[in-house]
This record gives sequence, structure tokens and C-alpha cells, in this order.
Amino acid sequence: MSEGLFITGTDTDVGKTVVSALLTYSFAQKVSTTYFKPIQSGSPTDTATLKSWLPETSTLKVSNPVYEFQMPASPNRAAEAEGRNIDFHYVQKAYRELSQCSFPIVEGAGGLEVPLNSSQTVSDLISILNLPCVLVASTRLGTINHTLLTVHRLRQKNIRCLGFVLNGPEDPGLGELLEHQSGLPLLFHLNWQENIGSHFFAKEWQENRALQTFVEKAVVNQKSENASNFGSINALAELSQKDKSYVWHPFTQHGLVQDHPVVTRAKNSTLWMGDHKVIDAVSSWWVNILGHCHPEISQALKEQVDQLEHVVFAGLTHQPAIELSETLIKITRKKGCRLDKVFFSDNGSTAVEVALKMAHQYQRQSGGNKRHRFLALKGSYHGDTLGAMSVGARGGFHEVFEPLMFNVDFVDPFSETELENAFASLGHELAAVIVEPMVQGAGGMRMYPASFLNRLNVLAKEYGVLVIADEIFTGFYRTGRFFAFEHSELRPDFLCLSKGLTGGYLPLSVTLTGEDIYDSFLGDSFATAFLHGHSYTANPLACRVACQTLEILMRAQFEQDLKRVILTTSECLESLKDKSYFYNHRQLGTVGALEVLNSDGGYFHPQLSYRLHRRALEMGVLLRPLGNTLYSVPPYCTTDEELRKIYSVMNQIVEEEI
Repeated sequence: MSEGLFITGTDTDVGKTVVSALLTYSFAQKVSTTYFKPIQSGSPTDTATLKSWLPETSTLKVSNPVYEFQMPASPNRAAEAEGRNIDFHYVQKAYRELSQCSFPIVEGAGGLEVPLNSSQTVSDLISILNLPCVLVASTRLGTINHTLLTVHRLRQKNIRCLGFVLNGPEDPGLGELLEHQSGLPLLFHLNWQENIGSHFFAKEWQENRALQTFVEKAVVNQKSENASNFGSINALAELSQKDKSYVWHPFTQHGLVQDHPVVTRAKNSTLWMGDHKVIDAVSSWWVNILGHCHPEISQALKEQVDQLEHVVFAGLTHQPAIELSETLIKITRKKGCRLDKVFFSDNGSTAVEVALKMAHQYQRQSGGNKRHRFLALKGSYHGDTLGAMSVGARGGFHEVFEPLMFNVDFVDPFSETELENAFASLGHELAAVIVEPMVQGAGGMRMYPASFLNRLNVLAKEYGVLVIADEIFTGFYRTGRFFAFEHSELRPDFLCLSKGLTGGYLPLSVTLTGEDIYDSFLGDSFATAFLHGHSYTANPLACRVACQTLEILMRAQFEQDLKRVILTTSECLESLKDKSYFYNHRQLGTVGALEVLNSDGGYFHPQLSYRLHRRALEMGVLLRPLGNTLYSVPPYCTTDEELRKIYSVMNQIVEEEI
């Protein structure tokens, strides 16, 4: 109950507003609480009615609805009468903002299956908000049937119900009967008449011991749940010590890093480390694009868990993988690509390995035996498996492994002349060129011009060279376009995707390519097949959450949040341009970056990175500096206030450092 409470009913006019008002007032005596009925039809609205009950001196918090309609009908009909449509995105946004500073008591409209738009009902709204509910039933004739059917539907939708409230004249034995039949507790019974009166809030809640007991128990449970989520200081210290004893962390010099803060829970753009709140400015290593614990993605995962958790993908298939493949192919076709086949793996490095191996084998099986070389960009990073390391920048992270890597040719992404010279000398030996379109992420958020990709597109076609686009970091709107290659004329032969593909929930990657490349692997012998795979290839859980992530990304209203993040990031970067210790301010889409002027600085400066990282954590922001480069790539749900704090903290930690 740490996020709020949803009040639903067996039908309309069963007393949801009375119960909601009473609970709001009762909870407000214990914790900061707000009444919120987001969707209302008819006049006067329930929000207006509730306000009329309040004495003039009341300080009870009442939030305004998101949608109000004049027609006294179901919300979808009332909306249609006014030529409008109820969009859950705006309800979620209002709820999210409210829940950051208060405990919302959210009242529904009518019963569970009342339609709110052409495809969604009240039960869908409860699922999306991911709230526990209290069910209100009247004592009038028919309540047994209505209540039991409603409870059955709640369980079908996996909605947690804390219990039910009976509202109306005393009906001996009814509560006990419903408890037995439904398996839910009767929380309390109300005997309210039509005239509630102005003393409703001041008097009646004190006279109902069952109500008080429920509220007190709920508040205790909330604190207990938070304590469980947060953990005591001693428990967190013990976990941190165990981590130090047993765990080897990635990209970490344990000689410098003494301990790792324990993350206990997350929501939207916020991480909790004990009772310390931190803004996730790096989308948890660039994967969490829609926010932590997104209710729709969580719901999709819960539903899939009970259907199929995993099955071998060699020789078998399943619906989530098929639907995800179809969706990705349709999206890429809209972007002008003829990518007809999807190959699954489990992380970005392996998606790149797959593309490199496919390109090499395709050339051998298509008569291009002389095409055995790869061309890559200086400053690139494509992963940490041997093939991916080979096409990445040499030295630095990968220097110790250079003896194991195959030879690759590199060109500067800021020099079209180098690119042209490379094709002139090597064009007929190249199997493929691999690029991170527009932004070299781990290379220091280096942003190069689209003209380079345009020239590459021309040369690759002229020389018959395949192009691999590594969009593992840049895909899914990170640069303002769905794919970064859309900023240019380049249309790749291979497309590697991962990270944001599953909204940050589960490991999954894909390599897309065309029918012509796929056909070259067909035959009557295993010798020409693509012999590559993983035990968890196309995991159904990961595929299902990827489908849900893409469905959210394709909604029209999503781009509004995206534009807001881009605009606010631009304003924040502009506000730091007069600071003498920053230089090379740059932005593409939601990616904002700048560099710290430091005599010891440079990309490989772990001491500076570590100091800035730890100080930012103390101030409530998770940053992962790339040497002297500070950047933000936040979840798209990050608020303007949070974005401003990210850049304010950047400024403060560097001011202290300098």
C-alpha cells in the first residue's frame, strides 16, 4: 500500500464517494493523503460533492479530476458526446505526480467493467496504476451476486483486493455470508443515510472502530512494507558487507571502489537506497527508457509468467517471439528498411557478434570470398565479447585482449575523406562496415554529423559492402528519432537492438536482416546454416515485455513526453554554458553531455569519474561519468524538476571538484 489505494464498487451509486471521503479523511490523520477521482461524468461531480461536505476550515487535500463530462452516463459515452477520448496516459501522469508527495485515495467510476474508452475499462485502469483496491457494495437486493462476480473479475485481472465495505442499513448475516463466499474480509460496515451533513468528517470516522482499525493496520502495513523495501540501516550495512565479500562487479576497479550502495526499490525515475532517494539519470545503464516498475509492462510480465516462462527455441516457437518479430519488421519497414528476419540473442554484444558472423558467412556463401575485412569507426564501442571488441576502439578497456582480436580497419567518423580513402583501397575486400549511428555512447557520447552516414550510404552501395547499424544504445527514441539512422539517408543491412527493447526489465537482443541475406543460408546441408544460439534464445518473458514496451512507444501521446524531455535537457545544457569549467556542450534527442575541464582529465580518468559519481549519489542523482564526460540519458518519464536537478547536481559536484 505504499503507492495508494483504489476504491471501486459493485455498481454505480453504492457509496464509493462516501467511502473514499471517509478513508481520505481517516488516512490523512496518519499520513499525507489526497482524494483523487480522475474521470467523472454528470453534474455535480463527485469531487464537487465531496468538497461541499467539507467545513470551511478543512485542510483536506482534494485533487482535481483529469476528465470531466456533462452527460450523466458512462465515461466513454459522455466523452463521445463531447467529441473527446479518455487517454490513460494523462491519468497515469496525474497519478504519478500526485503519488510522489502524497498517498492517493483514487475513486473509480461505476463498476469494474464500465468502459472508459473504446478498448479499456475501470479494471484496466486499476491494473495500469498497479494499486490494491477496496470494494464497496450496498446492502440492497442483488448485492450477493454483484459482489461475488466483481471479486471473481478482480482475481481474473490479478488485482489485489484488501476487502469489502458494506454500505447501507444493517443486514444481519450479510457480511459474514459474503466473507465466506468471496474469501475476502469485511473491512467495516457503514449505515449512512442520504443526508451526510457537514459533521461527516469531524464526527463519524471517530465513531466507527472497524474503520479506525483498518486505517491503523493499513498505515502499519505501509510502514512495514516500506521498511521491508528500504531495509534498516543495519540490514543494508550487512548486505553491503556481503556484497564486498562475494560479488565481482562489472567495469569496476575494486581497488578504488570500497562499497556499493544497496538499491532496495525503484519507481519511475527514482531509485531508493535505504531511505535515500536518487534520480536515475542514466536509465540504469541506458536500458530503462520508460521508468522503473512500469505498471503496464509489469502486468504483461505477470500474465506471461503463468502462460509460458521458457522453452527451447531451436525447433519450436511461441507467440511472444512471433509477435515481437512482426512488430519490429513493420516498424523498420516504415523507416525505409527491408529487414525481413529477426534473429534473437540475449545482450548487445551477442547481437553484434551475430551480425558480424552473418555478414562474414553471407559473403563466403555468396561468392565473396575476398570480402573478409571489416571497417569500423575510431572511438567506437560495440560490446565485450571478442568479435564485438575487435570492431571497437583499441586500447583502454580492451587493450589486454588485443592479441586475441581479429584485424579491423578504422576511420574517423568526423572525416569523410578518411572514409573515401578506406573504400578506395579496401572496398572490394570489405565484408561489412559497422557503425553506432550519430552517437558513440561508451566512447564518450561523441556526436558526429549525419553527412558522414550519408556518404557511407553512397559508398557502401557503390562497392557492394554490407552495413551493420549498432543501435543498442541509440535505438527507441534515445536520439529523438525511433532509430538514430533516421537522422541520415543510411538504411542498414543489419540492425542490432537491445537495452531499451524490453523497457529495462529483462535481457534480450535481436539482429534484423533482409530476406536476401537469409536466403543465402538456405540449403540441404547444415554446412550452410547459421549455427549460433543460446539456451535462453527468444525467452518468452522477455519477448512479451518487449512487445508491451513497443506498444507504449508507438502511442501518439508518447512523443509529447519525449519532446518535453528533449526541450528541458536543452534548457539545462544552455544554463551551464557560462561555466568556465565545462566545455563541449552537446545534445542529440534525450542525450545531453558536456566535459569537465581538468588538468588530469581525459576519458580514462577513473579517479575523477569515481569521485563525481559518489558525490552525485550523495546529492540524490545517479551519474556514471565517462572519464571527464558528464551526461544524462534519463527515462522518458523523468519530470522537468528532476531533469533540472540532474544538471544542477552536475554543476555543484564539479564546482566542488574544481
